[in-house]
Amino acid sequence: MESIEQLRQVTRSRLQQLITSKSLYDSPFVYLKRLEYELGVFDSSGYSDVILIIADYIRWAKLNGIIVGPGRGSAAGSLVVYLSGITTIDPLRYGLIFERFLNPERVSLPDIDTDFSDRDSVIDYIRDKYGPNRVAKVGVPSLYKPRSSIDELSKAFGLAFKDAKVITKLIDNAKTFEEAFKNEPGLLKSQQQYPEMFEMARRLLGYVRQISTHPSAVILSRGPIGSEIPLQRPPGQSNDGQLATGWDGEELDNLGYVKLDILTVDNLSIIGKSIELIKDRHGVDIDFYDLPLQDEHALRGFTEGETVAVFQMEERKTVGILKGLPDITFEEICAVNALIRPGLDVRGFIHARNTGNISYVIPELEPILGPTYGVILYQEQVMRMCVDLAGFTMAKADKVRKIIAKTSNQQSASGLTDVHDEFKKGYLDNGLDATKFEQLWKQILACQQYIFNSSHAHSYGAIAYADMYLKRHYPLEFMCAALITRSRDIYIKECGRLNIRVLQPDANKSDVNYKIEVDSIRMGLSCVKHVGSKAQVIVDRQPYSDAADFVERSRVGAKLVASLCYAGALDCFGKREKIVKALIGQDEDVSPSQLAFNERDMLGFYLMYDPLGPYMDKLRGCITPQSIRQPKKGKVGGMVVRFHIHDSRPGFQMAFVTLLTTGGTMDVLVWPDELLSKKKMIDNGRVILAKGSKTQKGIYALGAIELLNE
Repeated sequence: MESIEQLRQVTRSRLQQLITSKSLYDSPFVYLKRLEYELGVFDSSGYSDVILIIADYIRWAKLNGIIVGPGRGSAAGSLVVYLSGITTIDPLRYGLIFERFLNPERVSLPDIDTDFSDRDSVIDYIRDKYGPNRVAKVGVPSLYKPRSSIDELSKAFGLAFKDAKVITKLIDNAKTFEEAFKNEPGLLKSQQQYPEMFEMARRLLGYVRQISTHPSAVILSRGPIGSEIPLQRPPGQSNDGQLATGWDGEELDNLGYVKLDILTVDNLSIIGKSIELIKDRHGVDIDFYDLPLQDEHALRGFTEGETVAVFQMEERKTVGILKGLPDITFEEICAVNALIRPGLDVRGFIHARNTGNISYVIPELEPILGPTYGVILYQEQVMRMCVDLAGFTMAKADKVRKIIAKTSNQQSASGLTDVHDEFKKGYLDNGLDATKFEQLWKQILACQQYIFNSSHAHSYGAIAYADMYLKRHYPLEFMCAALITRSRDIYIKECGRLNIRVLQPDANKSDVNYKIEVDSIRMGLSCVKHVGSKAQVIVDRQPYSDAADFVERSRVGAKLVASLCYAGALDCFGKREKIVKALIGQDEDVSPSQLAFNERDMLGFYLMYDPLGPYMDKLRGCITPQSIRQPKKGKVGGMVVRFHIHDSRPGFQMAFVTLLTTGGTMDVLVWPDELLSKKKMIDNGRVILAKGSKTQKGIYALGAIELLNE
């Protein structure tokens, strides 16, 4: 069966299932018309086999418990791609446009990037199915430039490292030697000293220096790939490692090779692990691909700013936008992906949305811009304007979209001159308000700096929503999965906010990674600095009767013993102070602050020994790096973790200080007058409280310093 017939059969069958289950968001005839149109484009383009290949390895991934992203980029705009199982975003439900993905008037190979929780297993499947001699990673050639050519040749010419460094520093990042000599005339002296080296370096420019591998792309060939294109083992790769192409992706595209973009997103791993833990603990099957998008409990999590570990929603600006959107919808969550781009009037968007006071340049814009409250937010909206207002075909509208993207990158509108004239003619021929045209055109030009891909926004919005849904309904499992994927201080603090206790690593109770222990989360031994793969050895030999038994049977070195001591993993054998003294050979007792700093060094954050714990009442309300408001004056406090005394002028000194605050580290300064009387307080380990005044450079100067610990 030809690939187009197979694709037609697969997509029609899936559409019939949706019709039977009443899962459509428009008339079945609308879906069928769109499907037949898209199939016609795929038939003429000859890309049906590419869709079937991608659909196959995505189907395999889902059957084998690998979480697959709902979509990425413009692919979510295709009904064929959706019905074939590649994406899970119904394009008709959200008004996504096929031509944004594949333009029938200028057909080019469709770019379908797919995110997986385990990309390596997917690549292994492709290699097993089609044969290892038909699959290779895409190489990324690194070419010689002036700096790298001199760096390479200096070794051959016997230059001392420091002498070569002087020359390469003068060249800096110049793209040509002419540019380098123009920027740094001092290079002439070096050239006179090493004329042959410079002459050879000029000849090297543009030649391949080395081949690295593309982070996501693999190439699939109909025949043995090594007989058609050059292959090479990337630097640092073992003999059994994958070979990479000697040509880059653009060259391979031009030659007609199928390039598969297989990516990974950490949050898909978090989602997959969460679902696994929920199934184990509660017997509940969560379908990531069919979550209820109107769940009020999950939606409130966004407006309440509970976005730690939620995909692409953690930044302070994003949280501020979300909090300004009460009763948020899934569509608005997707819009936030675009709202954070520079140049957009976020306040205007929020005001229009919350008040209903939406203005349109002409009434005919309402069906297009109504969902985004009068703001041109998406590229697809510009395409709709070209079609509905100026009579362009959708394929031609996509060309306009590309021109807008290009002129945006060039910070110029000159490329839109021809479009302006044609758009105006169609606009006027449709009998629209001539007096409003220039105002509309200015609005289109203004949106160049920030308009976003709606298909991508909806795909990634679905991942963010899934994160929030799991976090709100199963916080323990979600946070454990987040920590397993990325052990971060902010996740530990979020667990505290959620009243989830995080237990220290334990030589007898910990697994290799984080795990749920009753209603708490136990840190894994691999989370301790320097332990790494040795964690499995320690776990395999559990339990240990005492510290001496641990040292004898775990057979880890002194460095690892010290790491585990300071991380608290050996607290199960006695008080940490005594364990440290016994196993590390400390003559003097270790202070609590030193234990705290060592714990942070081993774990990346404070867990059991929080140096600010005893002073939390007095430090409450202090300005921190996480404070949403940064007032001109306010209370500043924390522990001094680093300081530098600077001679501002003869006889006067000032101090640059880094404080550990309740919200992270923060740089402050102390002016000479204050330092003169409070210098003894500025020392590592001292906890201070002060009045802060913001300087012109945006950091706080401390005054009236008070010492909270001795």
